[in-house]
Amino acid sequence: MTARTAVPSRRVRVGSALVGPLARTRADLGTVLVGTVVLAIAAFLAVLLPGVIEGTADGAVHAAVRDAGSGADTTIVARFPSDGLAPRQLEPDSAAQTIGQAVRFAGALPPELAAVVRPPVASVVTSPYPLTLPAGSTVAPTDLRLAWLWSGAEPAVRWVAGGPPAGTATVEVGLSQDVATALSVRAGDTLTWNTHLGRVDLLVAGVFVPVDVDDPAWAAAPGVLGPRTSGQGSARHTDAVALLSADSLPVARLAVDPGATTRTFTFRAAPGALGVEDIDRVAQAVAAIRAAPVSLGFTPTPDVRSRLGLVLLEVRERIDVARAQAAVLVVAVLTVSGLALLLIARVLADRRGQVLSTQRARGASLPALAASLAVESAAVTAVGVAVGALAAVPLVASHVDGAWLVPVAVLGLAAGPVGALPPTGLRRPSRRLAVEAAVLLLAAGGVVALRLRDVSAAAGATGPDPLLAAAPTVLVVAGALVLLRLLPLGVRALLTGATRARSAVPLLAAARAATAAGRPLLLLLLTVAVGLACAAATVDATVHAGQEDASWTAVGADATVRTEPSDALTAVAERLTAAPGVDLAVPARVEDVPLAGVPGYSEATLLVVDPAAYARLLARTPLPDLPQLRRLDGAAGPLPALLGPDLAAAAGATPAVLWNRQPVAITVAGTGFAAGTVVVPRDALPEADADLAAPNTLWVVGAGAARAVTAAPDLVGAQTTDREAWQAARRADPLTRGLTLLARVTALVLLGLAVLGVLLGAAAGARERRTTLAALRTLGVTSAQVRRITAGELLPPVLAATLGGAALGVLSAALAARPLALRLLTGQPADPVLSLPWPVLLVVLVLLPATVGVVVALEALARRQERVGTVLRIGGA
Repeated sequence: MTARTAVPSRRVRVGSALVGPLARTRADLGTVLVGTVVLAIAAFLAVLLPGVIEGTADGAVHAAVRDAGSGADTTIVARFPSDGLAPRQLEPDSAAQTIGQAVRFAGALPPELAAVVRPPVASVVTSPYPLTLPAGSTVAPTDLRLAWLWSGAEPAVRWVAGGPPAGTATVEVGLSQDVATALSVRAGDTLTWNTHLGRVDLLVAGVFVPVDVDDPAWAAAPGVLGPRTSGQGSARHTDAVALLSADSLPVARLAVDPGATTRTFTFRAAPGALGVEDIDRVAQAVAAIRAAPVSLGFTPTPDVRSRLGLVLLEVRERIDVARAQAAVLVVAVLTVSGLALLLIARVLADRRGQVLSTQRARGASLPALAASLAVESAAVTAVGVAVGALAAVPLVASHVDGAWLVPVAVLGLAAGPVGALPPTGLRRPSRRLAVEAAVLLLAAGGVVALRLRDVSAAAGATGPDPLLAAAPTVLVVAGALVLLRLLPLGVRALLTGATRARSAVPLLAAARAATAAGRPLLLLLLTVAVGLACAAATVDATVHAGQEDASWTAVGADATVRTEPSDALTAVAERLTAAPGVDLAVPARVEDVPLAGVPGYSEATLLVVDPAAYARLLARTPLPDLPQLRRLDGAAGPLPALLGPDLAAAAGATPAVLWNRQPVAITVAGTGFAAGTVVVPRDALPEADADLAAPNTLWVVGAGAARAVTAAPDLVGAQTTDREAWQAARRADPLTRGLTLLARVTALVLLGLAVLGVLLGAAAGARERRTTLAALRTLGVTSAQVRRITAGELLPPVLAATLGGAALGVLSAALAARPLALRLLTGQPADPVLSLPWPVLLVVLVLLPATVGVVVALEALARRQERVGTVLRIGGA
């Protein structure tokens, strides 16, 4: 019988492809579970980071529309069809016409706009005309307007005297209780109204109080619920509004010029009806109706006004910023997770080296081994991705996008075969050079992208710009590769220094460090993880500090009070300065006034202050000092002024501000720090404009400023802005709050992966180190010296990665701050100044070296329980 020679088969059998991975997984279950956890974390954040931003985007739209108030209204101004036609006749159905037109306008709005606005508010308001006040009245000269209001019905009122105006030959009106008290009139009195057509008698039919002060109809005629007084001295003036009924409206129309009546239809935006997906179509609908109001089908063509489209586009810009930052964080997490998975694969490959070599010797081909490893990677990837994604889904509700799970799965599938079967032979250095060159080219492209692009232009409906999203990560990776090339130089320097030492421990430690430096994947992982964690923390710290600066710029002090102009505010400021917790209170006049003689600018914010007091205020706040305030004292010219940088650059030879419709010439004495402002000294105002010196603003600084302002009886009812409350509202913004949370979570996860990298790096060389140190112990090296040698091996690459990564992270954040448009999150007019997260940097500098200390202590503890001879005999296995 002829014997057959067995020929080893290189075919991949299904059985071996499944049984082999299961056996290896059982043998290295702990390490495999670590890889599964890393994949689960990556998948969790890949779903969570973009999902949280999308989940807060609708809330950001709601908040933006709500905060815009009347600025988000769509207003249609349409005259009565008969206005301007002769002869004029009484139109008893004036109110019914207006109601019917409101309904028709609501039906004529573009569907996209109609779906997100509330039912219309209609108003008919006359021009203001002087009122002849009753004898003995102490109110300032008063202009009165008449108004008819409707918001589904005429606003509900309770008549405290008299009753509703009736349709008689005399124009009957109703006055709110506050207006009647200010004018010193009662129900049944007659007021004389001086119109362009002559005197008109107004019969006060009744005095009322509103049932609901929040009825949107009242907003259509400010002053109907209470008079508004402004100015000082001879310029003191009062505006008031009298209420018409549907019956008295026709007679009132005949009492004034046809063009003196304005009929307005206001459609208030409903914040809850708007979402991020509505932005484009609603903005386009608003633009279309403004550009072609003839589409409303009304003659004469009405005037359409709306800032809703602008409000929505501004909030979309902020959402684009948030999406771009979330994409940057996701790329960072995926990159570090991928490096961690490769390192885990290398640790497994080192442990399985003898098994894999045996399989190769028995005829297994590289494709067969790769397929076997791929089966194990597929199982680990499926479990890790599923667990991570399922854990994230409940946190992001319906805003689940699985697009980022694809690269997570690719990383999980590729890490096992790639890490366990690295390229060998002469091709490895060339491949490394090719990879490094590619990363450096990408980094150069990233720098160009960061320098030239802005996220508001780079992001759009298709999502964040991939190059912009990857640029910070690529920069850190490129820096890590450079550091990897420089590390051998440092190790050689350590070896050179160690040769001069009297003890053998430094030399042995340096030699072991040189061995550790030969594991580039560990250094790459640690540097990138630390760098991206520091970058995320730096962005978070910059936004936090920027919000602080923005609060000072917006409010100007710890508390700011706005009232009607009054010289009495000076005495109030003196009393507030003496209050507990108040450092200083400074009165000022702040007015938006027309500007002349400055090409390109028609308006400026005028600050009338005492220069010395204002300088003391600035010195007590983080606001920039203004040394040029000294130039306002004794400067030549009619009225010395400090102009904002933009105004100073454009000012002509004769700049002036307009006050009381008259130009007030100013002399440019210097440049202020705030754009669009004009600062003038109070004492230098001309006598003709002395009323402008009356302050209407109080700036109060000190820990107890807000409390003192609230308790001041002179400021009851004044408009008060608390800087801390302003800042809290900004930080409570859904997008800002979401991004802050995500940045902090990402930084913690990346630091956790860095700690894992230290542990994996220690595990990767544990067998060789165990054998080497056991041999040294037989030569008389003490346990304490062994611990120092272990620390000397593990610590240098960790320190290099920690210091280098922190520097790279800060640099990356500095380059990315402007393209990521952080100003839109801080509320500042310009890009925020970079702020370093010192607590995080200190934690990073301590955390990883401390982890090395823990590894050294654990290995020392393990050595006490092993026999040196056994370790040397079996090679540390």
